Amino acid sequence: KLTGFLSTNNKQYALVNYKDKSGYLTSNSQGGINTDLLPEGAKVKEINIKNNTVIVVFDDQSYEIFLD
Repeated sequence: KLTGFLSTNNKQYALVNYKDKSGYLTSNSQGGINTDLLPEGAKVKEINIKNNTVIVVFDDQSYEIFLD
């Protein structure tokens, strides 16, 4: 669940809840590699604060997640 955004020093963060955890994702977040806030194999393609969305790629499919 996408809950918000934070932008500092040209770095963008997406604030999320996933399963029983909460935290943030960056544009280089990859599930199972450097975060447990995405399913294993999923990766952030884009954080778009202007449109309030995060695009995640999983199994060669893009998913647009909207701010709740």
